[in-house]
Amino acid sequence: MSLYEHFTSTELACSCGQCGQGEANMDPTFMYTMVSMRKELGFAFPVTSGFRCFAYNDDIYVRRGFAPGTHGSGPHTTGHALDMNLYDARLCAFLELAFKRGMTGFGLKQHGPRNKRFVHIDNLPKAVGQPRPHMWTYS
Repeated sequence: MSLYEHFTSTELACSCGQCGQGEANMDPTFMYTMVSMRKELGFAFPVTSGFRCFAYNDDIYVRRGFAPGTHGSGPHTTGHALDMNLYDARLCAFLELAFKRGMTGFGLKQHGPRNKRFVHIDNLPKAVGQPRPHMWTYS
C-alpha cells in the first residue's frame, strides 16, 4: 500500500534499481499537494520519474550532455519533484491548477510520441541562482 493516494510506491521509486529509495523520501507537503490536485482534476498523473538518488540524477544529466557532478542534487533528489506523462487538454488543466497551488518549477517536453511526452513539476523556493517561478522546455 502506498503512502500517497493515487500514486504507487513503484512509480515514486528511484529508477536506478539499486538504491531502494523512493516513496519514503518524497516531501510530504509536495505529495499532499499532488494528491489534492489529482482529486480535484479527476484524472491520473502517470509518473515517469519520481524520487532520484544522487547517482541516478547525475547519470540523467550526463545522458543529456551535462558534466557529471554538476547536478547531483535537485528537486527530484529531495522529493520535491515529479515528471508525469501529461499532454494536451489534461496538461493545460494541470498547469493551471499547479500555478494556483504554488508550484514553482515547470519543465515541458511535448514533442514526439505521446508516451514520451512529460511535464516536470516542483515546488522549490526562490533562491540565488534559482529564479522562481521558472519554466523551461526539453529538446
